[in-house]
Amino acid sequence: IMNLDECSLWQEYVEKWLNNGYSESDIDPRVLVDQICTYVKKFYYINDESVYKMLALYIYTTYFYELLDEIPYIYLNGEKGSGKSVLGAVFYLLCFNAKMTASITEASLFRMVSLEGGTVILDEMENLTSRKQSSDSPMAAILKAGYARGANTYRVNRDQGDRVEKFDCYGPKIIGNIFGLDDVIADRCIPINTYRLKLTKENRKEDPKYYRKEKLPEVRELTSKCCFSALKYFKELHKIKHSALFETD
Repeated sequence: IMNLDECSLWQEYVEKWLNNGYSESDIDPRVLVDQICTYVKKFYYINDESVYKMLALYIYTTYFYELLDEIPYIYLNGEKGSGKSVLGAVFYLLCFNAKMTASITEASLFRMVSLEGGTVILDEMENLTSRKQSSDSPMAAILKAGYARGANTYRVNRDQGDRVEKFDCYGPKIIGNIFGLDDVIADRCIPINTYRLKLTKENRKEDPKYYRKEKLPEVRELTSKCCFSALKYFKELHKIKHSALFETD
């Protein structure tokens, strides 16, 4: 149903896990978040250490999103050449079952999210810069609702005898553009501002696309361990989630 290179869980690491090839510490959330943080630092320079940690935590959270009722988006905003696409490529490399596109219709988006799940990286979304521009946009409507569970889209399938089909739009998404976002969509986002930097020996970084081409097995071992970690800690997080709920009048 999906490109195997975009699948975070690889068969060879499943077999290793089943044969007790990983210890408890290998799939410990703190260990994995630190490893994710190290990878982000390989590719992108940020002068605030807390931003690295937040990005790593978000990436790890994408492996648990089906447990949650809501998940915010990440919004990458900055001028051309400031590194938005690089950060998008980092998310594409490390997030759960990530897909990245700079051009997609709203129909393709909700079908992809509903049928494949995972994380969607939407680059160059310049048609969402204001409420006026996005008021009649089906894409904007999907993004305004898709941060929360129950955001369904309905379509009539003429080839199936006018059968009504339901598509679930919920899931983690990363949105990048230059000129800003509709304020309603922006309210669903964690904003990350990117800036142009003069390259020096201190801030020169590696290319995440190289890792996707030449070192993907190395990365997929980390993403596979994130999958195993989600399986191990799913029930524990479920208990924490419900213990944190409270009733209101």
